[in-house]
Amino acid sequence: MNSEQNTTPQAGPLVGITSSGGHGSPPSRSSGAGFRSHREREYLSARLRRANRCIDHLMAREREYHREFESLEQSLEDAEHDNSSLKTRLRQVTEDNGAKTGYLRIAEKKLATSQHQLQETRRDNARLQAEVRVAQDAVLRATEKKEAHPMEDREVRDKFVVLEERLRRWARNYTVDDIGKLHSASTNEMNRIISQLDGYCIQEDWSKLQSRLSSLKKKIPFMLSQAVLAQSIFKDIFGCAFFVFPTSPAYCNTPSLGQMDGLYQTLRKCADEPASHAWRSQMLSMLSKCENKSSGQPFIEDALHEVVTRLVNKVLDGPLHVLLKPLAGEAQITKRTEDLRGLIHGAGQFSFRLWSQRTFMTCAGLDELERFSSGGAFMSAHRLHRLEEDDDKLDGSSIVILTHPLVLAWEDENAENYDQHKVWGKAIACVEDHASN
Repeated sequence: MNSEQNTTPQAGPLVGITSSGGHGSPPSRSSGAGFRSHREREYLSARLRRANRCIDHLMAREREYHREFESLEQSLEDAEHDNSSLKTRLRQVTEDNGAKTGYLRIAEKKLATSQHQLQETRRDNARLQAEVRVAQDAVLRATEKKEAHPMEDREVRDKFVVLEERLRRWARNYTVDDIGKLHSASTNEMNRIISQLDGYCIQEDWSKLQSRLSSLKKKIPFMLSQAVLAQSIFKDIFGCAFFVFPTSPAYCNTPSLGQMDGLYQTLRKCADEPASHAWRSQMLSMLSKCENKSSGQPFIEDALHEVVTRLVNKVLDGPLHVLLKPLAGEAQITKRTEDLRGLIHGAGQFSFRLWSQRTFMTCAGLDELERFSSGGAFMSAHRLHRLEEDDDKLDGSSIVILTHPLVLAWEDENAENYDQHKVWGKAIACVEDHASN
């Protein structure tokens, strides 16, 4: 613009005719001003066009900003709506949580009440069981004192059934009933239990034993515990007529168990067998009437007390200890010991009563019972097998564990028929699974 304004017209031909004449003359001052005005108008027009373009651009930007503003307003409205929905949902969740919390409080109160009632019921049950045991022992003692005549076979069989139930109950109450709970028992310790149970458990290692009873694997510790109890009682009490005699030479004035049993077996084999049984019966019958001068108690009771103490220690301190349930407190440990003492004491009184008769008694284990047979009166499957009376699916299978031996009675009270037998107590067998054969 400045270059245009400062431009000086140059000399040249005349471009116009003056008003006074037709002759040429220099450009007038007014024509120069018009030229500059024309240039300025063009300049201003250009500026105006640029300004208009700027205005159009700004208006376009304004419209864009307006659209963005409207979009932001819509987003804000949506956010406020979502926020309102979330607040409503939060109130609902809070109310639901409050209702659930109230329900949980009520449920916890009911649970606490139920637990308290369960504890009361267990205490009442324990008290009733104790009363029943006392009553049973009292009835047993009264019956044994009153009855001197031989026991009938039916009565003997019933008592063996009761004894087996007591063995199973003690094992259920105080020993591990699930193989999954044998946390502290090593394979060597389990093998020692199996080795101790010769005649009551098949002599194989722990892993092989488990494979033989695959369907009952979970309950093997429970069955082994029953077998340990049965072996201790039937081998040491029912298996020897003179079990009440001392086993050690400390009793100088009393023959030992070994001496009495040795004499009895000699008489049986080398002399008159019926007379030997009569001698044994009379010996024990007379012994039951003797009293210990030092204690004033019947000799049999003092002697039986020693036997019971020895067997209780043998069971609890032997390999079975790894199968015992952990107990909380001395009271429970004492109760476990006393329950076992009562069990063995009752078995001892029962055995003494049977050996005081002329009938000869034998207890058969796995040496005589290798295969299971559901027919006949010799054996039954352990109740864990859930075998029906007419179900023979286990027949012919190997017997793995005996929880009760076969108890046979030979001859009758007339001292005759010693070559014939009758069943007093069925064998209770845990049988190998067909699937593991």
